[in-house]
This record gives sequence, C-alpha cells and structure tokens, in this order.
Amino acid sequence: MKNLGYIFILLFTTVSISWGQAPLEQGKIVMELTDISSDNPQMAMAMGGMKGMKTEFNFKEDIHVTDMDMGFFKMKVIIDKKNNKMDMLNDAMGNKSWIEAPLDADPKASQIADNTTVNKDKSKTKEVAGFPCYYFEFSNPDMPDLKVSGYMTENIKSTANLVQGFQALDLGGFMLEYSITTPEITMTTTAVEISDEVDENKFVLNTKGYTKMTMDEYSEMMQKFGGGGF
Repeated sequence: MKNLGYIFILLFTTVSISWGQAPLEQGKIVMELTDISSDNPQMAMAMGGMKGMKTEFNFKEDIHVTDMDMGFFKMKVIIDKKNNKMDMLNDAMGNKSWIEAPLDADPKASQIADNTTVNKDKSKTKEVAGFPCYYFEFSNPDMPDLKVSGYMTENIKSTANLVQGFQALDLGGFMLEYSITTPEITMTTTAVEISDEVDENKFVLNTKGYTKMTMDEYSEMMQKFGGGGF
C-alpha cells in the first residue's frame, strides 16, 4: 500500500508537470500523417503510400517555416507575418520554382477565413506530444462536404494554421492533431516531436537554381501536372 502511494504521487507529479508547462515561444514541431483511409479502393491504394510522411515546422517571433519532403517533391514555405510576405520554394523532380507574394494577395483565403467558425470544446481534452489540448472543429456553410477537426493547444505561441486553404483563419491556438474528412478520404496528421530548439538555417531563403514566377503562373503549371497549386 505504501508503494502504491508513492506511485500515485509520482504519476500525479508527472501529469502536473506535463500539463502545467510554460508556453513554447519558439521551436520545432514534426508533424506526421498518422492515418489515411478511404472507402474507395483505388483512392486508398493511391494515397496509402503517403502514410508516415512527415512535415517539419519551425517558428519564432512572427516567422514560421514549413518543410515537406516527399522524395520526388519538396516544398519549403516561409511565412513572415510582420512583413506580410510569403516565399514558397518547390522542387518537383528538379523542376524548381520560387513564388513570392504578399500574405493578403489571395482574396479567396480571406473569404474562407471570414466564413469559417472555429468551434471549441474545452471539456474534451487530449494530450498530444506532451502538450495539453482541447477539441476544435471548423464550420463553413460553403463547404458542407468538408470536415476539419482535431485538438489544439494554447501552450504553443504560433499563429500558424497548417490546414491548406485555411491559412488566413486565426485559431487562437496551435493544432497538434487534425483530421481532414471529405466524402472520399480521411487524413489525420499528428505532432510526433516537439522541441524548443531552433535551427536558424531553416529561416534562410536560398533561391539559387529556382525560377521565380507569380502565383497564377505556378497554379497554371500545377494544373498541368494535375495539382491545384498552393
């Protein structure tokens, strides 16, 4: 009984430290595509190979950087909110492009943000990568077939929104796990590594060998490859 008491105290102390940690002002977060499923067999086969894919996110002050490496396709996005600037570097099998644009250049992004409500349920909690999180869900009447939900924390001080198309939406927290569900597919991305260490090289924009183009030119190029752009 005495040993059980010690174990209880140890567990309680561990949980208290984990859930009472100081906010993270800068650092690195590794996100992993932890689950992907579809009722469509062809879709499931085509997308199944993406499971386990990781994206590295680094942030400090008003700048955050996203690095994604799929082998045949690499993308680096640097968002500088203070200077209202975005730089995106893409390397598709050696075809390198650089897009530089103001953050508020896309009126569609602002419209999506204005029409989206972030519903939060702080009574529904979960710990993700050691951080206390609560449930959230997006609601947008213009997108009835799309569901975005997951768990966010207020202990990571970054204003970044990692869901493509919703980058202009202010969450009031940082999502450490989120699922995107459409009629054909469901994908879940989860934080698997969080550190307060910052690699300054991640924030350096190296455009050597990249062809500069506008967002419209990039979108047109991606459509030829069967993609939708950024």
